[in-house]
Amino acid sequence: MGQNIFGHSFTNSSSPRWVGEPDSRGTFRILPTCIVTLVLCVWTAIHLNVPGHKEGAMRLYMRKFGWMLLGLLIPELIAYTAFRQHQQARNIAREMNFWDRWGYPSSPFAKDNDKDGLS
Repeated sequence: MGQNIFGHSFTNSSSPRWVGEPDSRGTFRILPTCIVTLVLCVWTAIHLNVPGHKEGAMRLYMRKFGWMLLGLLIPELIAYTAFRQHQQARNIAREMNFWDRWGYPSSPFAKDNDKDGLS
């Protein structure tokens, strides 16, 4: 007897098929909601760099839309870009001696005002 996975036996059929609309919630009704959810998740997860002084709202939205498309098609690129920016920020902070003894960024002014010598 064939294996029954999630109520579907795969012995006589090659794979699950497209389910039509009339009798049940079909594939066509599920697919758009999944796509909209994915687009909204990627849109809210992307945090762009601070825009330029004269960069308008339309240009900002177009830039975010481009990154959103990249996030949908090549999510690894977004993760790699964020990783590289984090590395660059850590390197800059180390060069400027902004790291305290626990490895967290701290203000150079906090080091100047340190009375008990903990930093």
